[in-house]
Amino acid sequence: MAAKRLLTLWVILCTLLEAKATSLVATQNPEDTVSVVLKQNDEFYEHNGRICKKCPAGHSVFQHCKSSGTEGVCHPCENNTFSKYLNDFERCLPCTECRPLDEVVLQPCTTTSDAQCACKSGTFCSPSLPCETCHKCTTRCPDGETMVQPCTPESDMLCVKALGPADVTSQTPAAGSNGQILFLLGILFCVTLVVAVSVGICKCRIKDSRTGSVTSVWDSKTIRRLRRKCTHGPQEVEDLWDVQVDQRIRLSSLEYANSNARGSETTPLQTTGSSEEVQVSTEQRRNLVPANGKDQMTALRLAFDIFIKEVPLRDWKRFMRALGLLDNDIDTIALMHVGDMKEQHFQMLRTWHDMNGKGASLDSLLEVLCNMDLKGIEDKIRAALITQGLYVLEE
Repeated sequence: MAAKRLLTLWVILCTLLEAKATSLVATQNPEDTVSVVLKQNDEFYEHNGRICKKCPAGHSVFQHCKSSGTEGVCHPCENNTFSKYLNDFERCLPCTECRPLDEVVLQPCTTTSDAQCACKSGTFCSPSLPCETCHKCTTRCPDGETMVQPCTPESDMLCVKALGPADVTSQTPAAGSNGQILFLLGILFCVTLVVAVSVGICKCRIKDSRTGSVTSVWDSKTIRRLRRKCTHGPQEVEDLWDVQVDQRIRLSSLEYANSNARGSETTPLQTTGSSEEVQVSTEQRRNLVPANGKDQMTALRLAFDIFIKEVPLRDWKRFMRALGLLDNDIDTIALMHVGDMKEQHFQMLRTWHDMNGKGASLDSLLEVLCNMDLKGIEDKIRAALITQGLYVLEE
């Protein structure tokens, strides 16, 4: 009898648990699951908590979607406007108008591409600079120079100094070949000597008993004096050697100091940078990945604000050109958001993102900054991304 009661209670308990599970599944919002998947797709964008499908090229968003995973109402571009990529613009971009006085139309504007303009024949304008007006081409080279490239719509005529008979003779292998060979051998000997002296500096150190600092027996000036006695080369070559020698000595001093620090914990280390700073610099070079499980697209868009804040205004257009945006794209976005510089820069980054789709990444932005010789800005952005919790160092 007791066993029968226990069995009845067990059946009732299982029934209640099954009903509770069914209720939870029924009340779960299916859009939450859909949103997680769609956020990782470049064909969708977020609007008021919903994930909408972007409009195709040649269209703009007339009305945003009413439920996640669907497309809103898209209207085709009209009245001399266009859109080149999948987008969530609420209006198409205005077409570029070629200047009738000094430009010709290479390609007319369509709903999916902007107009392409070029300077008229006999004029040019460099694409790396804002083209306010086309400049007249040079018609002939100065006396003593010869043309190596004619004028094009993007560059002026290029002239170089003409080689005379004496110049041609001086460049032949037979003229003074023995002297040139001896000169090259002398340079090779001096390079070998400098490398040998640099290696010796790494091993020859004097330790100051009062401060505990480490200094080299020979400094870079000694090496420069040895090198100048050997080469007597041009000033530009001497300056390059000076930089290389300084770099070798700084690197050697740092390696020696770090080895001493590992061997004796009581010896104070006096160098231009601590070992902890070197480790931090090495850590910062590791790849960054989104923090807290963020998807790549969301983390990258959140990082746009940091790039907008840290990249200097004077370098912004050059940054955009290096990312692949045309001057027409940059100018059009600026006209659409006159007076709001931050919004202009955000829309430029978003246009770059739409152009590249899944190929757009944080590493691409940071690499472009390095290639532009903005290494200090790239380091500040890396630190800000980590500090604000958007990215973490990859394990």
